[in-house]
Order: sequence, then C-alpha cells, then structure tokens
Amino acid sequence: MRLVIAGVIVLGMLYVAGRTLVGPLVPALAATVHVIDPDFTVLSASVGQHGAMQTVAFRADLAGPLELAGRTLYPLGWNTAQPQGWFQIDLSLGGLLQYSALLLIIVLGWPARKAREFALRLALCLPLAALLVFIAAPSTVIAELWKLLGDQFAPGEVSGWLVWSRFLMGGGGLAIAGILAAGVIVVAQRRQATHRAGFA
Repeated sequence: MRLVIAGVIVLGMLYVAGRTLVGPLVPALAATVHVIDPDFTVLSASVGQHGAMQTVAFRADLAGPLELAGRTLYPLGWNTAQPQGWFQIDLSLGGLLQYSALLLIIVLGWPARKAREFALRLALCLPLAALLVFIAAPSTVIAELWKLLGDQFAPGEVSGWLVWSRFLMGGGGLAIAGILAAGVIVVAQRRQATHRAGFA
C-alpha cells in the first residue's frame, strides 16, 4: 500500500512539474551528447508539446565529416551541395522520467524506521534521479541519430548505441533504477544504524 501511495504521489508530481524539473537540465543534456559521442553536435534542445504529449526535442547534426560504410557524410549545410537543416529527435518526457520515477517510488515507499533515515534516502535519491535522466536522454538521442544514418547509408549495421538504448527501453533502465533504489535504502539504513550506535 505504501508503494501504491508513493507511486500516486511521484507520478502526480512528475506529471504536473516534470517540464519544470527537466527544463533546467536540457542544456547540459544537449552538451553531454557531444561529450560522449563527438561525431554529433546538438544545435538546440527544448521542452515542448507534440500533440498531447510533452517532449524534449533535440535538433542535431554531424559535428564534421564522417566516414560511414565507405562514404563520407557531411553535416547539413556543410557546403553549397548540402541542404540546410538538422536531424530532430523527440523524446517523450514521460519516458525520459520513468526510471527516475521508479527510483523515487521505491525509495519513498519502502518503510523507514526514523524520519532521519527517510530524509537521508531522499538526499541520496535526488542526484541519482538526475543521473538516470543523463543516462537515458543523451544515449537515446545518439542511438536514434546513428539509426537514421544507418538506415539510409549502412542498412543492416547495428550500432552499439542502439543496442544500449534498446536495452534501457526493454527493461534495463528500470532494472538499473531498482538496483540504485535498493542501494539507497541499504546505505540509509546502515547510516541510521551507525548513528544510533554512536548515541548508545
């Protein structure tokens, strides 16, 4: 029952305030794409609305000429022979936050002995929730960019980024969130036990 209540609270909070929470992270998410895969650069990124769905939209391009399947690919607008434009990847805000949501639900819903332990869990949980967003968003953007290029210029080739992205979407991201949640609970319990022993 505690987990159900925590789920209602967390999902309600993210539904209402998800855009506000993710918005400040968007510039750093865009920069992270180029850091972990220098072949791409993000031209712009923003939280917006796509129909009834809230999304984070990334407009990206190649950072420079790229060799792929025996061909040299150039960024859009690289020269007069290249059309102007960009590749756009739209990520669902709900999908982007699902791993963080599970982390919060488990950490907040699991029984705590003292308010101090609960507060420590929350303090440990918040940076990990942000970390899960940074694991999901840049890797998904990079995977989708490679898929766009691969489908057009190297059919049949599968990038490692696409495998990782599909692992996250297929349940791996939720498993990582669950493991992190268990770690937070254990650390908080041990710190609380140490604190009690110090006053014994």
